Amino acid sequence: MWTIWSPRIKISGPLRKDRIWFHTAWDAYYTVSTVSGLPSGQNRTRTFDGSNLTRFQWNITQSHILTVSFLNNIEDDTRTGLSFLNPVETTINRRQALFLGTVKDQMDGAGRSD
Repeated sequence: MWTIWSPRIKISGPLRKDRIWFHTAWDAYYTVSTVSGLPSGQNRTRTFDGSNLTRFQWNITQSHILTVSFLNNIEDDTRTGLSFLNPVETTINRRQALFLGTVKDQMDGAGRSD
């Protein structure tokens, strides 16, 4: 038996018209699975994965754009590898996290200005 839940949320828009924008996107994936043939209380695994990307863009001038981004991913798994042949004692729990930030400073050499 599987139970799956996977919401997604995205929000974006200008903070200041024609100058500053933002975008954020969050998604998650949650799963609970039940293994038949094992005792109750020792027959379930759970997985949660989530990620978020947030980005800001600032048009300092027409020829100068600054973009800042941040990405994070997380994972939390319990009883990985659980099956009828692999009881709870043989499984592992895993947690992982990734964080990444970027800054991009872009200038157009054409010499345009506001």
